[in-house]
Amino acid sequence: MISLAQVVAPGAMFVQGDAMAMDFADNSLDAVTIGFGVPHLPDPSRGLAEAAQVLKPGGRIAFLIWRCKGSDVAFGWLFDALARLGEPSVTPPSGPAVHLLVDSDIAEPMVANAAFADIQFTNVATELGVKIPKTLFDTFDRGAVRAASLLGGQPTAQRDAIRADLAARTRSDGIKSKEG
Repeated sequence: MISLAQVVAPGAMFVQGDAMAMDFADNSLDAVTIGFGVPHLPDPSRGLAEAAQVLKPGGRIAFLIWRCKGSDVAFGWLFDALARLGEPSVTPPSGPAVHLLVDSDIAEPMVANAAFADIQFTNVATELGVKIPKTLFDTFDRGAVRAASLLGGQPTAQRDAIRADLAARTRSDGIKSKEG
């Protein structure tokens, strides 16, 4: 992700590190971005507070979260298929609820308690395109942390059923899934 970001924003500084213990001086950064990582932090509140600490006064944070469970988009399709077709004994790795911060009633106080003000939440539509419908499964299996763990633990028959279900949903949506 960092390599791709450097192409899009060549003048920006990108650092891979521990969001729970950032290696920056207090009040030293203008902005912090976290791409899809906040739900995977062991303690999202602490991670957001850490970001606030390294930001200069007036600094900004932006983080992304997929809308998942209950949504009528690709991640929603995945969690629906897992619920209907997956082996129920397969559970994700321990951590905070992956869908926790999708709810602004939960996210807003958490962000405010981390010392941020003027909080804005924006739903941004994205498009996930696949050329071959059955490869949507591979996108999750190889590229999404908790989804990959859920899919990786499935017996072959369940994996095949979930793959087929996602392919059928992808075909009915014209191969592209709009996330947002």
